[in-house]
Amino acid sequence: MATRSATSSTNPDRAVRVFVTFRIAGDDLVPAEATRLLHVCPTASHAKGETYSTGRSTVTARTGVWLFSTSGSLPGGSLQDHLGALFGALGLVGPPPVGAGKSGEGECAGSEQDSRIAGFLRAHSLTATMTLFWHGPRDIARPRLPEWVGELFKAIPIGIEYDFDTEEAPSRRIEAA
Repeated sequence: MATRSATSSTNPDRAVRVFVTFRIAGDDLVPAEATRLLHVCPTASHAKGETYSTGRSTVTARTGVWLFSTSGSLPGGSLQDHLGALFGALGLVGPPPVGAGKSGEGECAGSEQDSRIAGFLRAHSLTATMTLFWHGPRDIARPRLPEWVGELFKAIPIGIEYDFDTEEAPSRRIEAA
């Protein structure tokens, strides 16, 4: 069976693996409250002290976690598509309108949902983090996060983590003389 990267000559989109996660964490997190606020079912969640399965063992959670991931739910290798799906699911504001200037005129000010998420995080001493995962061939440029996303996340605040990786060069076999 061919690996994903081995199919790149026939379908470049399959050579790239991408997904985005959004997680809220903290000792005072009640996952059901996060679900009600965000209007989306999490991929995984648990409260502090709750017992859950990791797939290999059963553990007791040291802190509460609410996680949503686009992994496995959205085909394609476009980071923009995954960000769009996540933003749509969470009700976050999208990019500023085309032609919006930096002067503030016409600039996207944020949505009511952005404010609700920020208030929820503050009220419960929670942290929120978005992780962008991208893996592709060495000869494809790594994606760039649009500037407006970073600005929006500073305002809410949501931390951003990147896990961008490329395949390693194939090893060369040295023939014995």
